Formats: sequence, C-alpha cells, structure tokens
Amino acid sequence: MKALIMKFMGAHLVGTHLVHTIIMYTRIVGGLMTSMLIIEAAIAEKLIDKICNSHDQVYHTLLDAEQAPVYDGFNIIALKP
Repeated sequence: MKALIMKFMGAHLVGTHLVHTIIMYTRIVGGLMTSMLIIEAAIAEKLIDKICNSHDQVYHTLLDAEQAPVYDGFNIIALKP
C-alpha cells in the first residue's frame, strides 16, 4: 500500500477546528487513487515534517515512490517543494 500526502497552506474549517493546513490523504491501490479523505492535520503535519522539514511551502513534486520512506507500515510518497 502506498500513501500520498499533500499539504495545502491557508486557514480551513475542518469540522469545528480552524486549522492552517488541510492534509489530503489518498491511498494508491493498483495504480488507482482511491479513498481520498482529510486526516487530522496535526498528525499529518508530523508525517510531512519527518519527510520534508518545512511548514511553509506547498509540496507539489512527487518523489520517486521507490525512494519513499516507510512510516507506520505505509510507504509514504513524499511531496516536496
């Protein structure tokens, strides 16, 4: 299983929480992107910080999946500036 994590800057209302980032999480199964959902921003930011060490940019360039680190059993395809 691979996971695509994308970070968007800006203030967004998620449920009752105003956060400054929305994280889109997409499972990639059989080459198809499925199950897009918004996951809890603070948790996802930790994932992104481990990969990209940046709070300030939108990550738009996909790293090669083979180079992606493994985190909690997911192969994370990191998006980098």
